[in-house]
Amino acid sequence: MWILLKSGRHSDEAVYAYYGQENEIQITGKAGFGFFQDPSCFHKVKAPTSQNRLLLQIRYS
Repeated sequence: MWILLKSGRHSDEAVYAYYGQENEIQITGKAGFGFFQDPSCFHKVKAPTSQNRLLLQIRYS
């Protein structure tokens, strides 16, 4: 839990050491694919390889 309480960036090594690389989940999809994410988790964005990416972010509170 300590790693979630710190703000800022964390190295891949630190995250893998705490959670284990086997617990990593990659979410990918075709154009138009969408998903919901809990903002209290770690996320890492990979650069698009073939075209630009459109992102819609909605905050509900």
